[in-house]
Amino acid sequence: MAIVGFEGIIFKFLPTILLPIVTCLLVYELTHGKQGECPKSKECSKRSTKLVTVVTISFFIATAPLGIMYLMEFHTFHSDGMTWVTSCMMLVFEHLVSCFTVLSIINGTVHFLICFFMSTQYRSTVRKLLGLKETRIHLHESAQKDSRKAKVVSASRSTRSVISD
Repeated sequence: MAIVGFEGIIFKFLPTILLPIVTCLLVYELTHGKQGECPKSKECSKRSTKLVTVVTISFFIATAPLGIMYLMEFHTFHSDGMTWVTSCMMLVFEHLVSCFTVLSIINGTVHFLICFFMSTQYRSTVRKLLGLKETRIHLHESAQKDSRKAKVVSASRSTRSVISD
């Protein structure tokens, strides 16, 4: 039992504390570091920062309760005497740990989807691995073309109204 509590602290509680700290350093580097890979470095930096932040928050929400439970279990249940109160508390803790473990597993499963829907580079890599064609839809370019057409139409209407007067 002591080994399980110790492993819970090492593998659940410490990563819950260390990941947000390392993420803050990574976000700082993404926003203030040199960007050479992307021509629109500010836009790429914002997207990367958003992805890293979402993944970190989901990891923290999924693992923090489990890490705290292991820490409390290690601190509370490793005393000399075992009373009926501590036995009942231990039973409740075991059920809560099971629930939070399921939450952690769901987070690991959803992590793929978060990356897939938030990162174009991740999507293109998955498509290449699966042997699928890469289809790119440039919404920005099509929106620009539509706005140009609208300007031309409105300009021709204003010209017609000037000519007819």
